[in-house]
Amino acid sequence: SMLDPVSGKIFSYPAKSEKGKVTFKVELDPVGSALFTVTNKKADEPEYKPVTGTETVVESVGAVSIKRESDNIMMVNYLDMKTARSEKKDVYFMNALIGLFEENGVAMGNPWQHKIQYKKTWLEMDTLFKDDSWFEASYHFNINANLDATAMKSIRAVVERPELWKVFINGNEVAKTEGSFWIEKSFPQFAVGEFLKPGKNTLTIKAPRMHILAEVMPVYLLGDFSVIPNEKGFEIAVGNIDSIGSWKENGLPFYSQKVAYSQNFNISGLENTAYKVKLPKWKGTVAEVLVNGQPAGLIAWQPNELDVTGLLKEGENEITVKVTGSLKNTFGFFYQDNNNWIFGPHSWNYAPEKAPAGSEYFLMDYGLMKPFELVAVK
Repeated sequence: SMLDPVSGKIFSYPAKSEKGKVTFKVELDPVGSALFTVTNKKADEPEYKPVTGTETVVESVGAVSIKRESDNIMMVNYLDMKTARSEKKDVYFMNALIGLFEENGVAMGNPWQHKIQYKKTWLEMDTLFKDDSWFEASYHFNINANLDATAMKSIRAVVERPELWKVFINGNEVAKTEGSFWIEKSFPQFAVGEFLKPGKNTLTIKAPRMHILAEVMPVYLLGDFSVIPNEKGFEIAVGNIDSIGSWKENGLPFYSQKVAYSQNFNISGLENTAYKVKLPKWKGTVAEVLVNGQPAGLIAWQPNELDVTGLLKEGENEITVKVTGSLKNTFGFFYQDNNNWIFGPHSWNYAPEKAPAGSEYFLMDYGLMKPFELVAVK
C-alpha cells in the first residue's frame, strides 16, 4: 500500500512478489514523498493510477475572479522616540529600542535579541529602571485622500505589549478590543478608524516607566485598503488586487495570507478522461485547490499540478486556487537582499538611518503570475 503524506489517501500499489522479495517501481516529483507498507494482507484500498496520457488545455469561461481573503496589512517600523533624557526623530525601531535600553543602564542594549537568559538574569534587570524613566514612541503614516470614509473607519491597529504603555491615535487614547487579536493572542487589535484622517496620522505609545520587556516593535494597520510606495515607506490608499501578477505591485507588499483566483470551465464527457489543475507560473508557500467549493488538495512543488478528476461534474464547474504568501513580507527583515545563505536575529539590525522610499524595500514576490489551467488527459 502507498500513503500520500499530503492528502492522507491510501492506495494499493502495483508490486511483484518473487522468492520472498517484493519489488515495485517508485517515481517521485521533486520534493515529493510517499510512504509504503509491505504486508501479507490482501489490499482493499483503491488502486493507485497515475494520470498519464495526451494533455489538452480546457478553455475557461469568462474572466478570472480575484479576491483577497484577509485584511490587507500596512507596516510602520520607523518612529520618533522621546524619553526623559533624549529625543530622536525618524529612527529605525531596532536602533530606537537598543538606544532605549542603553540609556537606562543596560550596556548590552536589548538583552532579548541575542542573549540566552539564565534563570531570571534578564528579568531581574528590571530593578535598574527608575520611576522617571518614561518614554514615548510615535509612528507616523499617511492615508491617501482617495480612501473613502467607510474603509478608513474600519482600520485597526496592532500594537504589542499594551500592558506596558497607553496607545494614542492622533492624540486620542484608545484601548485594545477585548477578545480580538491578529495572528496570535499577543497581537491585540485597537479600533483606531474613527480618529484617522486623510494625510499624516500618528500612533503614539506612552510608557510611564522603562520595563525590561519594553521592546519597541513595529506597528501594523489592518483593513480594506491598498498599500502603495511613498517617498518614505508606504501609504494607505484606495484599491484592491484586481489582476493576475505580483502582489507587491498590486497593493499587497506586506500581505501574508491568501488570495483566491477563480475560473469557470464547461466540461462535457467525463468518461475515460482525467483532469488536472496546473499552475504554469506562481509564487507562494502553498496553493490550495477547490472544485465547486470542495477541497481538492494542495500544490506546493513541481510539477505544480493536482488531479481533480473525481470532483468535476458535467456542465459548468468553478475551480478556485488560493495562493498563500508568508510572514516574511509582514515581519521582515526589509533592508537586505533575500538571497544570502543564512539569516538570523542580526538580520533585523541593518537599516537605513532614516526611513527609505518604498521602492528600496527588499520584498518577496508572491502571487499567481499566470492564470492556472485545467488540463484534460486521455
